[in-house]
Amino acid sequence: MMKKAVVWDPVMRSSARKYDPCIQIEKGRCKIKCEDCKITLIADRFLGEEFQREILGKLGKSKGRYPYVIIVDTLGCNLRCWFCYAYKFFDKRSAEENDCEISYVSPTRLAEQFACKIRKLSKFEELLKIAEEKEKKDGGCKGAVKHLKMKLPLMRVRISGGEPIFSNKETLLDPIDQNNLIISTIKFWLQFFEELDKHIGEIKKEGKLNIIEKNKIKNKEWKGDLPFPTCIAERPGRLNVRFDTNGILFGNWKVAEAFIGGLFDLFKQNKLNNLFIQIDYSFKGATPVEYWWSQRKKLPVDSSKINFDYKLDEHPQWNGYKNIIEVINKYCKQDKSFSDCVGITVEKGIDHHIPYKTYLYCREALNWSKFSEKTGIKFSVVNNPIEMFNWRNWRPKTCFIENGANIKIIDKNGDEFDLSKNPDIDEFDSFRRKHYPDCYFLIYPIDEKITLKKKQKGIRKRLPPSQTKLVEIIPTGWVFSGSPVNWKVALKEMKWGLKKKHEKIWKRIRSGDYVLFYVTRPYSRIIGFARVKKIVEEDLPLWPDEIKEHEVKYPLRIIFEKVKIIEDWNKGLKPSKLNVRHGINPIYERQELETIIQNLSKL
Repeated sequence: MMKKAVVWDPVMRSSARKYDPCIQIEKGRCKIKCEDCKITLIADRFLGEEFQREILGKLGKSKGRYPYVIIVDTLGCNLRCWFCYAYKFFDKRSAEENDCEISYVSPTRLAEQFACKIRKLSKFEELLKIAEEKEKKDGGCKGAVKHLKMKLPLMRVRISGGEPIFSNKETLLDPIDQNNLIISTIKFWLQFFEELDKHIGEIKKEGKLNIIEKNKIKNKEWKGDLPFPTCIAERPGRLNVRFDTNGILFGNWKVAEAFIGGLFDLFKQNKLNNLFIQIDYSFKGATPVEYWWSQRKKLPVDSSKINFDYKLDEHPQWNGYKNIIEVINKYCKQDKSFSDCVGITVEKGIDHHIPYKTYLYCREALNWSKFSEKTGIKFSVVNNPIEMFNWRNWRPKTCFIENGANIKIIDKNGDEFDLSKNPDIDEFDSFRRKHYPDCYFLIYPIDEKITLKKKQKGIRKRLPPSQTKLVEIIPTGWVFSGSPVNWKVALKEMKWGLKKKHEKIWKRIRSGDYVLFYVTRPYSRIIGFARVKKIVEEDLPLWPDEIKEHEVKYPLRIIFEKVKIIEDWNKGLKPSKLNVRHGINPIYERQELETIIQNLSKL
């Protein structure tokens, strides 16, 4: 029997540590109970904020409250995108070097594992007990119980990782056709869909999976009163199965015909009654040259080469998309109800990260709006921005550099810090802090790997006095960010509060410092400013969530005076050049701070 290689990365699928009942934690390391199972339950963070709010209502406005997905990652890919988050799954060697676990499973066994996971999720009280035990043992599981109690929806089953229909001798064992591994792999997945459909039918009869149509909860608040797990369906009564692909192999008509035609055969044989196969097609560039930039590091990045006058067939991924659409339409003409079994969505396989002013290749690249106008494609809500920083310490992610990329910072005066020419990560960090927020970042491929220079642990690097300011930059002011409800309390009491985790930055606040008041949705504006009088630590509940839970969550208080607040918060200022995150945000640019204060004073 055919067996396909599947893989699990405990680092990438880190939220499984919290929520998956099959993940055991031994000496700080995660381990799945069944040795051959690599299926995990994770939080689905790729759906985008708009979709979160649309489905979850008020719950979707809070970061970290993500619905769930049951996922398996396949090993092996026909592309080598240097920015790919799944670079560990390119091949067996990559997986082994990055401490990923590999298993070979038959289609029948893989379907059984997905069914087993869904059945375990239906035992909700048991699920909570396991999460409680994890929270006691492991700090990384904090908040798991609270999240599970919200009973957020199960959005889909997902086949991801590398390219699911790609195979070679190390990723597919005992193929049906030794001379055509791709067709053999397609037959693997068709058999898997058939077996999974049987299991889902049985689970629905057992009452262990609740499926609700998307349009029945659209624009309504998720109240968490539905049975767990509840799946939000694209088609009535069918579990969503997202099948990720880059589509290159579907550029061969025979491959597209074998896959879609095989699904149609299952449909006609009445073997596809409980699944909706959602082919998720990921474009790696809006133009042919951007696609080749993703694959060939020797190609120099030049914005003048970005041209939308190309013929669609020149884009390496276009024919695959066209073939899938044509074959689906062909079979839907034979039977319209086949559209309930299969569909295609298209996602931006990569994008700039505009909120953090991070650009891939150059600022003119990845114009997805123009691509959409040219092709008529409407993109899905899935969000894949390139993330340059590890947000805990704001250091650049070394995986890009290790894969042959460079990171460049450019400030408003055109001054640059090029990491490939100055491979000192501490100097890079100092330049970033000095020029933020008046700078932007470029990530682009180069034909060599950079060896980063880092400080040795335990050794303090002494710098001459002239360079000291680059290392320790004193903020010129602060932005306090919070909800409208919390600001009403804060302005009444003339104080703001922070959590214990902000103690280090709280201690840097000085009497006389300017603070700006930023109120979050639905206003998302700066509504006033004040001067700091003093900082104190208090143990009295003050804000609504503290009073409700009888717990002091924000003990680090900042007393302010000389307050200026505008009456109509809708007329507040948008922080165009400030990076505002929840809680407290330092301001390093004095001129920007003074401009905002002057503009607020006029309102």
